[in-house]
Amino acid sequence: MFWEALMRLVIVFRAFAVAQFFVVVATLAAPELVMESFELTYSADILLVIQLTALCQIMFAIVTFALPSWLGHNLWKAASTYVWISLLPVLLNIYHVASNHKAFTNASYFENGLWLLFALLFYLFGKKMKLYF
Repeated sequence: MFWEALMRLVIVFRAFAVAQFFVVVATLAAPELVMESFELTYSADILLVIQLTALCQIMFAIVTFALPSWLGHNLWKAASTYVWISLLPVLLNIYHVASNHKAFTNASYFENGLWLLFALLFYLFGKKMKLYF
């Protein structure tokens, strides 16, 4: 049962990293479409900022992908931190809507749903692993 819980948590960490990677690839491949889906205006000047944030996101994805190998049986210790990391984009989107900076779009609902799903999975599987220690 312990190994099953560990493998589920490893899969969640790796899936989180892969999702980050695909978001970066989509953003770099078609920045105009990504910004348009969030009802934001694209300009050539914003491309530099997009590239910088994509680089930071890729670095974070690499660290996330490697965490299961680094932490081994102690992976559950990072799960609670990743619950909060997963909730940060949701909180930022709520702030943007509440301050009238942007409206919720279909892309926003999908994005928030994805982050909430990861937060729930990190919480559930991390808590399950914690029971063994």
